[in-house]
Amino acid sequence: MITVTFAIDNTQVFSVTARTYCKKISVRENYNAATPPTADLRKYVPSTSATPENIPQGTDAVFEDGGRHFYPGEVVGGINTLAGAITVIQVER
Repeated sequence: MITVTFAIDNTQVFSVTARTYCKKISVRENYNAATPPTADLRKYVPSTSATPENIPQGTDAVFEDGGRHFYPGEVVGGINTLAGAITVIQVER
């Protein structure tokens, strides 16, 4: 399992890129008990990039492709916020 954090906002769609061979990538706001989640996310997948899925705050945006492995460097989708800027954590399994 690998994790990485990065900043996103609502001004553009940020690429979610696999860093290892994995079957599942989860992206969520990087929060804890002292700093609860603050932003809703928009998840874009390559096949439906024009129509994002709204992800409620505190919920993981999950990228999977029917059991197929993602490979390092593969852009699996995109993510941004509905409003504001946050730091997200990407977890690969």
